[in-house]
Amino acid sequence: MAKYLAVATLLVGCGVEATEAPVTSHDKAPDTLLRQFDDLGDHSFIVGMSVRPDDPASAPLEHVARVERLAALTDIAIEHDWDQLALVQVRARTLEAALAALDSDDVEQAYEPVEYQLADAQSFPLMNQPAAAAAGKTGAGTAVAVLDTGANYRHAELGSCTAPNTPAGCRVAYAADFAPNDNSLDDNGHGTHVAGIVAGVAPGTKILALDVFNGLMGSGSAVYANASTTPITTVLTGTFGYTLTPLP
Repeated sequence: MAKYLAVATLLVGCGVEATEAPVTSHDKAPDTLLRQFDDLGDHSFIVGMSVRPDDPASAPLEHVARVERLAALTDIAIEHDWDQLALVQVRARTLEAALAALDSDDVEQAYEPVEYQLADAQSFPLMNQPAAAAAGKTGAGTAVAVLDTGANYRHAELGSCTAPNTPAGCRVAYAADFAPNDNSLDDNGHGTHVAGIVAGVAPGTKILALDVFNGLMGSGSAVYANASTTPITTVLTGTFGYTLTPLP
């Protein structure tokens, strides 16, 4: 429950009482987060959603219902939903809207967003990638099949492709849905993330983006029947000329 402490200041010498400026705290949020609303602007923050593990099979649908209730609050907008982590980034237009979100039974805790700069220069040496690339082992002439949620091949890190293998610098050689077609290159983002890792580690390889998941990724999601073999069989028997080669 929110607690309010109103501080009124008398301006000495002019006899004018200043407007009340409430300092607000909440047991679900750091004070620094709520004080951001002093500028009367809207602000983004992350909330951890309530998790009730009594029935894991129903957890994804329960999460969706909780997010929908949160989105229905006045002056609240959902910016991102990390459904696998039960975390949601919301934007509140007013302090009152932020407090209403925190008072919701669907919210466990709020956190201030922190941005991190991704640094391949730190992670690649941990797997000896620079030495391998310097030795010419870039993956040229190979392709990596990513069985995931698809891949947004329009992303700059994947070559800003207009279609698979187009233009020449496109890193994604093939993309297809093996789950029911959702008419989306990647409706989750996870497959694009994985494809980006592969493209960075092996700058010469091509990506085969194979969407094998239904709309829900992670807990409660389903990989469709034969999805672990059908995509690979399709690629190997297609016109791409790829063959499976055991690693040394």
